[in-house]
Amino acid sequence: MNKAQVVRLYENNAGGLYVIYAGVVYSGFEGIRGASFAEDAPCLVAGETDDWILDTAPETAWDCNGDALIATYDGKVHVTDAPIGVAGRLYLGL
Repeated sequence: MNKAQVVRLYENNAGGLYVIYAGVVYSGFEGIRGASFAEDAPCLVAGETDDWILDTAPETAWDCNGDALIATYDGKVHVTDAPIGVAGRLYLGL
């Protein structure tokens, strides 16, 4: 998986989560019970998102300035050293 294919998970200062992958921002999943980054990221990479009902936007239209990059997925989940809020901890299974 090259650098452009890395799935990036961000958390904003209001506790909202969003994922950026392949130039697209996916959001609206933090309230889905039982959702997990470890399960969702590989599905995203594989293109298995037909049953996802999420908000999407091009990365160029998204302002993630100041939001914390809390995890990445490149075949394996890597949690960063950034402070992680409640929603992020739940989604990461921490």
